[in-house]
Amino acid sequence: MDYSVLQKQGDTINRWNQRTWAHKEGLLTNEETGETVESNKYVFEGIEGIAYFAATMQAMDEGSSYLATMSDPAISDGHVNIFSGDDEHNISMDGTIFVTPSNNNHSYYFNPVYQSSDGGVYAVTGEGLSASNEMYSEGTVFSQTLDATTTITENETEKKNSISIKISISFMYAQEKIVILQMDSDSTVLSRTEYGQGEMPEALTLQTGTAYLIVETHKKDSAGELKISREVYGSDAENIEIFSVREDGICVKKSIQIGVF
Repeated sequence: MDYSVLQKQGDTINRWNQRTWAHKEGLLTNEETGETVESNKYVFEGIEGIAYFAATMQAMDEGSSYLATMSDPAISDGHVNIFSGDDEHNISMDGTIFVTPSNNNHSYYFNPVYQSSDGGVYAVTGEGLSASNEMYSEGTVFSQTLDATTTITENETEKKNSISIKISISFMYAQEKIVILQMDSDSTVLSRTEYGQGEMPEALTLQTGTAYLIVETHKKDSAGELKISREVYGSDAENIEIFSVREDGICVKKSIQIGVF
């Protein structure tokens, strides 16, 4: 039995008191061969949430299986560690969900997800917290860890399976704009470009002579005061990281490629 996390957020939430089963997303088609295979992505119908869990999947070869992790784009800084020994199998997962404080109360639930012996995946009601603009400011972090351990017998030998999943909710103010400064080796500004929310391109081209970049992030706190943070990237950096704010207030970390194209 795997043990995992489904996080759910919204102003009004209908809680359930029984198992909510997931189903496979459908069939995937190989564009080259035209062959179709079953998708490995599980979907919880009617639940608007953020999935982060592990499940055992059956491979195409009969009798074999493998572990697959399900991670929503809203999960930032995700890490998965797997250890398998003769008498134990350990999985640890952690990730962060960045959210903007809101004037409207929001509830965030950490719902355990299990896998039955026949491979079915289901969620059950978990614990949560309520948050509002008055309660939390940028930098506030709330974390919850879910752990589970089971023991199975294989070939008359006991094997312990354990899983630990840690999810953190970190509050940050929404970015209003990002300013990219390209600097030469004498710290002279070669170019200054502003990008509004959601306007950042997938890649940035460096000008000739650029020695480093300064990335300014402009935000306003709950009192309307402007906050500016700056990060420096060398010209040898392959990408910069920014956040894009969704309509639901979730801040998704994005990697922007930089270089000469």
